[in-house]
Amino acid sequence: MKTEIIKDYRYKHPLATITTEVTVKISPKGRRMLSASEVKRLGRLVALEYFKKNYKSALSKDLSIDADILRALMAIMNLGQSELSHLIACSESKVSRALTDNDNYQALGDAHIVLLMERLGMDLVRPGAAKSLANKEILSNECVDLQLAEVVNSVRYAS
Repeated sequence: MKTEIIKDYRYKHPLATITTEVTVKISPKGRRMLSASEVKRLGRLVALEYFKKNYKSALSKDLSIDADILRALMAIMNLGQSELSHLIACSESKVSRALTDNDNYQALGDAHIVLLMERLGMDLVRPGAAKSLANKEILSNECVDLQLAEVVNSVRYAS
């Protein structure tokens, strides 16, 4: 398969829309497609944008998360409903309500939203950490992305 680099690829996602450079694969029939690793990379970039844009709002209790956003965050962190409930110290029924009822988008309390944003930041810096923490596994320092850690910490500690 041939590959092509697209400089200004616009990626639309429930969390944010970004424009970035991507590498697409071109099939013998001329069909363009993104590899799984490229989609994962785009998802993490979108999650970082969402984190940067909404972290302070979560801390000041001005952020509400609807079902689509919650599903997108769960997908980025590779979590199921039960794992999410453990991760943010919330009952599974609250998570279920938040995922099924768009009119009840505030089913998660402010404290749960802050914890969710903290866990997202942690997962951005150390991919897979949220799932490991939800499953009570020991976290290793092997796969820390130091560049993302710097960005996440600059958002957390900005005045």
